[in-house]
Amino acid sequence: MYIKRISFPLWTSIAVITLFICILIVFVISNAYHRYGSPLALGMTIDMVIILPLLPLLLSGRSGAAKYVSSVLFTIGILCAGRVIPTSEQFLLRYIKYWIVPIVELLSVSYLVIRVRKALKHLDSKADSSGDFYNELKKVTFSIIPNKIAYVVTSEIAVIYYLFFNHKKMLYNDKKFSYHKDTGAIALFGVLIFMVIVETMAFHLLLVRWSPKVAWILTVITAYAGVQLWGMTRAFLKRPIEITSNSLLLRYGLLAETEVPLINIQSVELLTKLDDSEPYVQQLSPLKLLNDFNVVVRLHQPAELCFIYGKVKTYQTIAFHVDKKQLFIECLNSKLAV
Repeated sequence: MYIKRISFPLWTSIAVITLFICILIVFVISNAYHRYGSPLALGMTIDMVIILPLLPLLLSGRSGAAKYVSSVLFTIGILCAGRVIPTSEQFLLRYIKYWIVPIVELLSVSYLVIRVRKALKHLDSKADSSGDFYNELKKVTFSIIPNKIAYVVTSEIAVIYYLFFNHKKMLYNDKKFSYHKDTGAIALFGVLIFMVIVETMAFHLLLVRWSPKVAWILTVITAYAGVQLWGMTRAFLKRPIEITSNSLLLRYGLLAETEVPLINIQSVELLTKLDDSEPYVQQLSPLKLLNDFNVVVRLHQPAELCFIYGKVKTYQTIAFHVDKKQLFIECLNSKLAV
């Protein structure tokens, strides 16, 4: 026996959710807590934090939009419940915030890591595969999390991975090329990390006299920013520019990347300057003023350059830096000649 899932139209889902929210607002405005006490507070907590976020999934299926709306409603539900429900009646809300939410987050991250590890093992079994953790993480994350949230989650997990878990030395050869040795990217991020450390210590000493709690909160936030910068710095070493049998993978750490099919490459040459009037020109590095380029690739058809957190730009000519530029040109031309 098969049970068919019923998927309601979008306007029906919106109407049901709106009606549900209006009912909750009426309960809040009417001060019903004074008459019904704990049972009503318990019911409203369940409605705001559990029932309301589940409605988009129940009414519209597991589409990307439904997942996104559900996650937003869950966050809003926790915030609103903390505001409107009396503190003395928030025992269930505290249990959800301090126990259920961390467990769900831990299980979600573990699930992502397991899926990515399986995908990487599958890729390693193939002869011609880059086996890039970040790309596989994006594929898995985008399959289970709404796109806008997936960009952030992917970047956060990738930073932690490259900082603490990827200690294997990258071996550069005639297929994998470095781009960080002759540029100022590593030095720039090193200076930023040093500034974060110094300013964190200085601000902490100043703020701790006024409010120790605020001082520690800001210290943790800035320390995490330093960890982010450090992880991004290590990603420069772990994500090389790569030539495969059918594509050119251009990467700039976690900050930018694009995949160019070899059949779409019109020309490749050594250049350090470009004509400003040339249309659809982009640099691979977002740090344009701090990173010179020495290789220019022109395409037959426009392609997309993807930046961290989902920003996308169209290009038909892309400029980037390669440390061993002559070897790169020779290897790429040999692939194009096949």
